Amino acid sequence: MIQKQESTRKPTIRFAQLGQLLIIAVTTSVFVLGFLWCRTNLSKSSHATHRPADIPCRGQTGFWDYSETQLTRQTSQTSCASSLDQAEAGAVHTTIFNAQVLKDSQQQAIPFLRPNYERQENIEIDEEEEEVHAPQSPDMSFLHDQDTMPSTWSPEANESTSSNDTIHNFDQPGTSSGNENSNDSEPQPKRIRLNNSESDDKIDVCNPMSNQDESQTGEEHYHYPVTVDLTLDGINHADDIVELLFQYIKLIHDQGPQEWIFKEYKEILDIEFRFKEKEKPSSYVSSLCSNLHLYPLNEILVAPYMLTEYKPDLISDLLNRLRPDNMRLALVAKQFEPLCDKVEPWYGTKYTRQPMSEEQLTKWTNVSSNDAFHLPSPNEFIATDFSLLPSDPDISPHPTILYNSPLIRAWHKQDDEYRVPKLNASFEFISPYAYLDPECTNMTHLFISLFKDALNEYSYDAKLAGLAWDLSNTKYGMMLGISGYSHKQSVLLSKVLDKLADFSNHIDPKRYEIIKEQYYRGLKNFEAEQPYQHAIYSISLCLFERAWSKTELLESLDGITREKLVEFSHDLLSKMFIEALIHGNANKQVGLSIVKMLEEKLQTKLKAKPLLPSQLLRFREIKIPEKSNLVYETQNAVHKSSCIEAYYQCGVQELRDNVLLELFYPIPDDEIHVISLFQEQLGYIVVSGIRKSSGVQGLRIIVQSDKHPLFVDSRIEAFLAQMKDLISNMPDEEFQSHKEALSAQRLEKPKKLSGLSSRFWLEITTQQYNFDRANIEVAYLKSVTKENVLKFYDDLLAKDAPFRHKLAVHLISKAPGGAGTLSDEENQIVDLKHCWLTVITFVMSQM
Repeated sequence: MIQKQESTRKPTIRFAQLGQLLIIAVTTSVFVLGFLWCRTNLSKSSHATHRPADIPCRGQTGFWDYSETQLTRQTSQTSCASSLDQAEAGAVHTTIFNAQVLKDSQQQAIPFLRPNYERQENIEIDEEEEEVHAPQSPDMSFLHDQDTMPSTWSPEANESTSSNDTIHNFDQPGTSSGNENSNDSEPQPKRIRLNNSESDDKIDVCNPMSNQDESQTGEEHYHYPVTVDLTLDGINHADDIVELLFQYIKLIHDQGPQEWIFKEYKEILDIEFRFKEKEKPSSYVSSLCSNLHLYPLNEILVAPYMLTEYKPDLISDLLNRLRPDNMRLALVAKQFEPLCDKVEPWYGTKYTRQPMSEEQLTKWTNVSSNDAFHLPSPNEFIATDFSLLPSDPDISPHPTILYNSPLIRAWHKQDDEYRVPKLNASFEFISPYAYLDPECTNMTHLFISLFKDALNEYSYDAKLAGLAWDLSNTKYGMMLGISGYSHKQSVLLSKVLDKLADFSNHIDPKRYEIIKEQYYRGLKNFEAEQPYQHAIYSISLCLFERAWSKTELLESLDGITREKLVEFSHDLLSKMFIEALIHGNANKQVGLSIVKMLEEKLQTKLKAKPLLPSQLLRFREIKIPEKSNLVYETQNAVHKSSCIEAYYQCGVQELRDNVLLELFYPIPDDEIHVISLFQEQLGYIVVSGIRKSSGVQGLRIIVQSDKHPLFVDSRIEAFLAQMKDLISNMPDEEFQSHKEALSAQRLEKPKKLSGLSSRFWLEITTQQYNFDRANIEVAYLKSVTKENVLKFYDDLLAKDAPFRHKLAVHLISKAPGGAGTLSDEENQIVDLKHCWLTVITFVMSQM
């Protein structure tokens, strides 16, 4: 039971919307609560990994049985494509169960259980262009205005085990990816944002409040999972890693509850609640309904953010439950295949169970103190000043150039809409060395990965305090983003820049080998990624002016040494141009001070010199010939599914074509899912959208299917052929409805400051600078007629269109039993309707 917090803070933050929220909650709670009940009772293991229980894929890391609270050691096979980067290494998954623990004690103990380091999560940065040179994460999305990919998830199989068991899993890179066995269990196509992340070999401690289960007696159970991604050597030291875990728990236990940590965490939650920004109503209501399982109705809005009373006895009670005899351990690695004597029924994941030895239990129970461990220091990034800075007298509705020199061009926009004490600062470091050749591309990636790894200590505390930062590599150099409360943001930026300036001389040799190995595995295992990812990747290779294939990157990786990387990093930072955006709670004076600090550090510590104007040009996209219907065929021997991406290039982005393509796109998007999924059943991933890259745009249709790509391509063409009649016969009222819906969507204000910052930053990084794009294009949309759309279709998309530019990638499965051979029925359709295709071969490496 969470007690109401007594505070002088005005309780007006969310209560203005309380009536609307409760109305929405009442109308949806029956469905959501029913769904949550089904997940709790039928798919208990889904809580362990925060994955939806209704989205099946490969089992990732073993099988949890949450009805037990006894020690089990398990080792099992991962056959999910998203986990194949562990094919030659492994992972340790430890769950320490806390049976019948009060919610209050869980929330009291969270701040004490946080480690010094946590896995770095990447900030989402809206980028227009696909990246083909870095390993892609398994997460994927289809957004109509950017090149991204849909995600796949891994449900955990739920199998009861006897106490004190060890379950071994091994990795099968050749297994299929979950869409070949049964269409009944496949996920529906959905749109989510691409979020690239990198595996880290540091301990990842999850929030214990997020994992809940109820035993048959109705008692609530919580567990505290710890995950460690292992190197090749690490799998042989799994017991030592577990010992380190219990040494850290011993440190916390010996020093006892610390009231200052409780107060610090309470302060962080107060700040988060006080300045909580708007969310999507559907997401907010869903989270509220989920919280009904945890809190009383009258506390549901504030309970997750409230710590009312310091109770060291509850904290100690929870710590006493984090014991080896209250733990389950899973080991996942390829080398355990000979030990696996069982197979789970869903995806054929091999595993075995073994009892834990008394020697191991005794060793972990009686661990000694480790002087290398210590409790975290007070968090220096917690903001204390939340005042809004005085507004400039001439605030522009859009970003304006604040500072322009040969080294830096800084854009600035003081927030006058959201009125929150937050700031978003984005910096693009453009360097001609970053994507010069495959070897330079590899070294840029390695340098940034090592740098982020070295700053985990700063980034974790900053993240807790509501600050986030990320450094990523692009084809043009590096992208640095910092967001959060404006008060301490300059402190974080200063630390990042100081570390960057001196990092080249302090690259840890051991961390270098580990990060390089992870990068190597990511490149090598790209072949096992989903077919749609290969299709998108192949389109990019065909159309980018300069693109390095995975094979080229792998071949050049062997010649890279730590010494060579150190030398390259000096070159990388020696010549550059920085484009920046300062948006939020910062007037011109503050924005200028940030830019001046950046310029000073670059000139004094890095001795950076500016680039020539010709070195600032962006890459272009290859123009597909007119009246062309080109096909690029490639193969995949891992998955049974084949895939096609049909891309209809519509030319350079400009006002008229932007509006017509965006108006045309939702019509086939709605129809194609109905036809493909329910009538023809072409595949479980069927998506259409707009592809934008290098200032060029076009319509894309992606289908991953158990049917041959030639057949699916013929069905796509047949579908597009019907579009003219569909639009011609569309009533004027319905056409006007499409226009109004698009207008409303384009003019919708982002719910958060970060959303508006992303829009501004996209215009800057694409060098289009059309900050008022939405209003300009909506104004043009009002004059568009049905005849304009039909002419757009006749000119660019119809089969006999005079300006048609089509390129289709056919990814053909060569796996046993795969969709690499046309059936007799498919052959008849293809022979009649697809004889006009021209198959082309590109001179490039394939992977």
